[in-house]
Amino acid sequence: LLAPTPAQRSAGRIDSRTEPRLLGSQGGSRALKETLPAAKILDLFAVALSHEKFADAASALVTELAQRFGCSQVSIGFLRQRDVTITAISHVTDFREQQTLVSQIAGAMDECIDQGVTVQFPPLAGAKPQITQFHGSLSKRQGGAAICSVPIARAGMPRGVLTFERADGYLTGPTLAQIEHVVALIGPLLILRRER
Repeated sequence: LLAPTPAQRSAGRIDSRTEPRLLGSQGGSRALKETLPAAKILDLFAVALSHEKFADAASALVTELAQRFGCSQVSIGFLRQRDVTITAISHVTDFREQQTLVSQIAGAMDECIDQGVTVQFPPLAGAKPQITQFHGSLSKRQGGAAICSVPIARAGMPRGVLTFERADGYLTGPTLAQIEHVVALIGPLLILRRER
């Protein structure tokens, strides 16, 4: 869990020669200090395992993540061939009729997968430049909400994305570190559940 994760994607994989990241964009010890207590992480694991069907588990998990991080909406999607397909959106049972919104969320997720790192809009002060066209469009549609997408990876390869929307402003550095920590821990379980 303490091993650095790669920072950029190159030639269809995340390139291990680039700057390492330790459980998030905050780096080293700071990210570790700002992680969630083990009991809360276990609660999230329990939610992810508490439903027989993966779609139901994914829906319950994104709703739980939205509540825990004070987000107006959290979405999860997975790579299918070259594009991301949305699996669940918090607080929404049937999102098929909201195709414009689903398309914009998927576009933001693709943007995250293409860069292989967490993408946030609007960016935090001093953050490295990122491509945020779809994140910006989604933010505008959602009334100026802060948008943050975190890749779900296994064996150094991005397999999916969790996108967090917060209506009341930025996701701060400590909150972002916690989100990345949760995704790093629970992501592989979600991938395995989906495949099975």
